[in-house]
Amino acid sequence: MTFPNGFAPPPFVPHPFLRHSHAQTIAGGLGRPKPGAVARTEELTKFRIDDEVSLSALCNWQPERKTRTTVLSIHGLTGDARSSYMYGVAEKTLAVGMSSVRLNLRGCGDSEEASPTIYNSGVSDDVRAVLRELGGSGFERVVIVGFSMGGNIALKLAGELGAGAGNLLGLTAISPPIDLARCSDALDATAINRFYQRTFMRDLRRKLRHKHVHHPERFPIDGLDEVRSLREFDDRFTGPLGGYGDAAGYYEQCSAARFLSRVAVPALIVQARDDSFIPFEPFEDEAVSANAGIHLLATDRGGHNGFVATRPDRSGVPSGWHERGRFWAENRAVQFALHLERAEARVL
Repeated sequence: MTFPNGFAPPPFVPHPFLRHSHAQTIAGGLGRPKPGAVARTEELTKFRIDDEVSLSALCNWQPERKTRTTVLSIHGLTGDARSSYMYGVAEKTLAVGMSSVRLNLRGCGDSEEASPTIYNSGVSDDVRAVLRELGGSGFERVVIVGFSMGGNIALKLAGELGAGAGNLLGLTAISPPIDLARCSDALDATAINRFYQRTFMRDLRRKLRHKHVHHPERFPIDGLDEVRSLREFDDRFTGPLGGYGDAAGYYEQCSAARFLSRVAVPALIVQARDDSFIPFEPFEDEAVSANAGIHLLATDRGGHNGFVATRPDRSGVPSGWHERGRFWAENRAVQFALHLERAEARVL
């Protein structure tokens, strides 16, 4: 692994009771302290995407908001701006003096009623519009932190922007499904993965039924109860509704792997080799290794978006790193954002 000068991530040492992939995956969403001050000071902000769609975000602003970096967090499949990992990054971001914007994708959280459409792994144009609006409001330095599906979206966007990234300083993608077809197949490959798949499917069915109530012509749900796998759902609903045709077209057009060669901002990918439904092979592809700006932080353990460490760490950050210190990947995301901010300051 090679990292830019000045960025030295400490090794991940999994909690001794959480050495198995599934234990890490499940624990990553449990046992966190309540958001506290972050929730008390958050502001609901609307971003206009187009004539039909508005996205909401929960924002925590620093007094010097336009002179420091803003961390824009993007949640994963079935998540939203109030997911525990989103609060975790926000707390750490505020602790080091940066502002936090936690985005709700289409149909998620407070964006559900403001958007007549639903999200998918390819909605990078939405995040581009948010970046543009932030830039127009004077926020000249933004770092994206994307979790799982949000990480795929962030990497896809960076590839689409290429050298014209504007106010995007860089990004961290945690457990990103950069090859959607392989990930979809992995979710249906084992009994425990099918448990995760059923959890995802329950939420996706709920969202689609909700949209059908308000927009029955736009969102037909014929056969929805018969769908058992994510690939079937994407073939019957996500692909056609998103304009990709079918699941194969959706996976081909929206997998971040095909955009990595054009990523021109520093990008940190945090990925565990034992992630049960994100195969590691795509991260060994030349598309990752050939781009000097992409830094793969690979760990043997960590599960999917877990990375619960044996003890809190404060590496690479000032004081104020406290309750959520065991969540190692979140720490690395904020550490990388600080590194990018300092590197930008040196250039200026």
